[in-house]
Amino acid sequence: MTASDQGLGRAIDFGSPPSGRERGIIARYFHAGPGRILFVSATAIAVALLVALPIVFLIVASFAVGRPGSIEALTLGNYFEVLREPRYWGVVGATLLVSLGSVVIAFGLGIPVAWLTTRYQPLGNRIWRSLAPTPLYVSPLVVAVGWDTLLNPSTGYLVRLTDGAFAGWDLYGPVGIAAVMGIYFSTYVYLYAAPSFATLDANLEDAARITGAPPFTVIRRVTVPLIAPSLLAVGILVVVLSTGLFSISAVLGWPVNFRLLPLEVYFSLSVPPVNYGSGLVMSVVTLFITTILLIGYYIATRHGHRYETIRGAALHARPARGRGRYFGAAYLAVYLILAIGIPLGTLFAIATTDFAGRWVGLEAFASVMNSRSFVTAAANTLIVAGAASLLTVLLGIAVAYTLKFRLLGRATVVLDYVVAYPLAIPGVVLGAGLLWMYLQVPGAVALYGTLGILVVACVIQHLAVTVRALVAGAGQLGGEMFDAASVAGASWFTRLTRIFVPPLGRHIYDTWVLTLVLSSRELAAILLLWNSVTITLPVLMFTVWREGTYRDLAAIGIIQTLLTIGVLLVAAQVRKSIWKERAGA
Repeated sequence: MTASDQGLGRAIDFGSPPSGRERGIIARYFHAGPGRILFVSATAIAVALLVALPIVFLIVASFAVGRPGSIEALTLGNYFEVLREPRYWGVVGATLLVSLGSVVIAFGLGIPVAWLTTRYQPLGNRIWRSLAPTPLYVSPLVVAVGWDTLLNPSTGYLVRLTDGAFAGWDLYGPVGIAAVMGIYFSTYVYLYAAPSFATLDANLEDAARITGAPPFTVIRRVTVPLIAPSLLAVGILVVVLSTGLFSISAVLGWPVNFRLLPLEVYFSLSVPPVNYGSGLVMSVVTLFITTILLIGYYIATRHGHRYETIRGAALHARPARGRGRYFGAAYLAVYLILAIGIPLGTLFAIATTDFAGRWVGLEAFASVMNSRSFVTAAANTLIVAGAASLLTVLLGIAVAYTLKFRLLGRATVVLDYVVAYPLAIPGVVLGAGLLWMYLQVPGAVALYGTLGILVVACVIQHLAVTVRALVAGAGQLGGEMFDAASVAGASWFTRLTRIFVPPLGRHIYDTWVLTLVLSSRELAAILLLWNSVTITLPVLMFTVWREGTYRDLAAIGIIQTLLTIGVLLVAAQVRKSIWKERAGA
């Protein structure tokens, strides 16, 4: 390899910024012409308009006096009103404590699942590895409502069946919210921790066992320290996500007037007496807290290379032996029952039985599916999720391509951070920013009140996840293929569509499916933006919950989950057919 080739390889690598000489090589490599300039500019402008502009309007509006769409004056009075209120600081403290509590529970449930499915391999491990991510496809609103309808102290299903024996087992308040959040986010812990466990060489654990260390000592002194950066990163991420999660805190906090930051923002902006100034200030403060946490997440992930243990040796894990195979399988079964079995089972029981627990059939499902509001909400959900997932993946490919080859030079780092920023934007806060932006910008108001603004909210909310997944996949692509194509005279667009995209087919499909699922269940980001024409299934479920019609609520939750599973099955079948045709060709 020549010195020029080595410089090109360093410039293409997603690590350190390229030198001036290497940037020249990149310019010649991509034949910097109007087409590439237009592509890079359009990508950067799209990200700026989608992510940065709503936040700018949100911050400006927090200093404003007036209703959405009009800024009569700018003042610091909004901040003085909120920050001098002791109750508000109590809300901030409660939010952080609940988030930290949810992290502890999420780790307690998720880490054993990751370790069992990758390092221990219990009985039926292939099945458990396939089922372990499935709780991610169930809406957190469905999970919260499922536990609520089970343990409601007055009308809960368990209370009714036992004649009040479990009347004291309600989940309302901080403990219940932290517990349900922890169960829900345990799937995130599993998804982030499992790859780290899987790539850890078992020889290191074997060496510790040879010295006579007990199994739990090996885990505590060897396994966990080696993946400490990954655990720290996912812990911070769960704190960020739980701080901004609206649905669980609303379902389990609203009935007892226990408000965390997302619910407090929603009350200030939409529940009379409305106080736009206070709501916007709380949105900005919430954004500030999650931004600090996101910076910690980035620091943790950027220093993960210090704990690398792969040095060319073959990786292997020791399968479980004896009774351990059954104990491991039993734990995984209990985990899935807690994560999805109990919530969905309770909703199904509520929808198909009367108050005394007698079977009444599927009348609730038929009644819900025949209602006009449900048909409208289901159609809107499919449209919004389909459009948002497609646009998110297309923009994600463009951003990943720009980041991979540093097409913006040193400004590529800025693009990287801006794209990641939606992880720190709670859904309700994003909705507030979009509300103010689209009522303030001339011409953009036409999008307000349409499905388009819901699509925009979903794209912003899930862009970071898509880009991170595609950038991780693109990291496996070397520069040789692009170099050869460039020598052969291929344009940048040909290299993008013929070389960059095809190897990422599985990553693109996986991120599209994930974005489709996340968009179909999105509630917080669109809660301030919907109307009777643009209502979606999560919003319909939330409004039905507020009305207290639990049978309809349970039926909608089950149907929403079944629709998600149906879409996933159809997508998987289409993918299988396409790849089979390609293999045959």
